[in-house]
Amino acid sequence: MGQSGAATPFNTNAVAWSVIVAGPAAALAVALDHAGRVSPPERTLVVITARRPIGLDALPPGRAHVLVEPLDRGTAAAILLPVHWIRAIDPDATVVVLGDDLPASRHGIADGIARATQLVDRDPEALVLLGLASGRREPGRVVIVPGERIGPAVGGRLFRVADLIDPDPRGDARPRAGELCHAGVFIGRATAFIGATSEHAASMNDRLARATTFAGQEHERWALRQAYALAPRMELFRSALRPIARALTVLEIQDIGGGYDRDEEPALEELAYLLKEDPRVGVVLKASDATGAVSTYART
Repeated sequence: MGQSGAATPFNTNAVAWSVIVAGPAAALAVALDHAGRVSPPERTLVVITARRPIGLDALPPGRAHVLVEPLDRGTAAAILLPVHWIRAIDPDATVVVLGDDLPASRHGIADGIARATQLVDRDPEALVLLGLASGRREPGRVVIVPGERIGPAVGGRLFRVADLIDPDPRGDARPRAGELCHAGVFIGRATAFIGATSEHAASMNDRLARATTFAGQEHERWALRQAYALAPRMELFRSALRPIARALTVLEIQDIGGGYDRDEEPALEELAYLLKEDPRVGVVLKASDATGAVSTYART
């Protein structure tokens, strides 16, 4: 892993780590933009595979560390390797994982990441996916079927996950009520990622945990080669997360163009939830409050 050149400006209040699974140059640029909102360069990891360093030419000097996989072992290894690496040096770290297919035109993603990191701060065991309320399925994207509404804890529509539908064309094509498209982002503590995959990716986790004990040491590359040589190929959603989907959480994000100030969206979402839960509750929207704060009082 390495870093070179002068670092670009970053949010000095950020405490999260960002993990980017490198894809084409344009996708990497979008992911770096989102990562820069929550983590400085020294807390940003770009994961590439040695035999196909896709998009790496688009990485500005000093913008992130680069973590190189010796072999392509699927998305489970590409995500769990940096998560284990981070946990080895920062056991309580919050990790934002950004895939290589982020929707460039979705304005709600940055706000969704900020809300989800707040949620994880309050609930360290939560593993949060961002779900796009696009109203249609998008090719190649995992479909998230939302279950029970949890509440307005982060100013948005938060649900337990009922199911994850494989994007493979042979997957379940039946439309589901309220279904969301996965935005290519999920957030949680490093320990939550490892815990969620402990049952169905146990071998992968064991090999990576042992390899990352050598992080930053002379034999780090050797340890990674040994871990990857015998590791199975595994896709994270299909093999590790779908079997435990009901333990996951999804935060719905909107792509709304015009009509009202987007900063008011959290308040409107919370208003709708409060009125649904108890019609007797009155709500005052502080329209001038850029955070979308909501005050409640009981009607007499």
